[in-house]
Amino acid sequence: MPKTAYVNRVIVPDTIVIHTDDQSGKTPEKWFSTTTWNGLAGRDSGGRSVHFGVGLDGVGQFLTMYEGGVTQCRGAGRSLDSHSVQIEMGGRSYNDMLNGKATPAMVRSIEMITAQTVDLVLVLMETYDIPIENVIGHYEVEGSGKTDPGNTYFEQYFLPLLEENLDS
Repeated sequence: MPKTAYVNRVIVPDTIVIHTDDQSGKTPEKWFSTTTWNGLAGRDSGGRSVHFGVGLDGVGQFLTMYEGGVTQCRGAGRSLDSHSVQIEMGGRSYNDMLNGKATPAMVRSIEMITAQTVDLVLVLMETYDIPIENVIGHYEVEGSGKTDPGNTYFEQYFLPLLEENLDS
């Protein structure tokens, strides 16, 4: 990421924040982490960042990670940026998968991206000793006004899948 997109400081994360990057819902077969990267790097002259982007092309690491900490990003707001790892999933309107509005292509894309994100979150939880209670959606950040990745999706699909994989 451009130097203007992050804080040149190592923090110890105790929270994981899940975002979606708002790529077009009309082309879910093109929800790529490289598009996430390009969107963040070009936003506000590179003023935003997350640690990882997850898309149909896999997981992209955008900021430096260390054994005991991570580079501080600028993604969810100052209150959380100073102590969280943040993940941007490609796409938008993830709630549509559960409310019947998603196309079959969108459902497939969300399922694939979610599976990769769950795997990544499990590794991060173990690496940084982060409890499942501290894995949150961007919509839960107080004062953010954000709705991603979708409360219904997050609470009824993502978290149960994460819990299921945590127990196995």
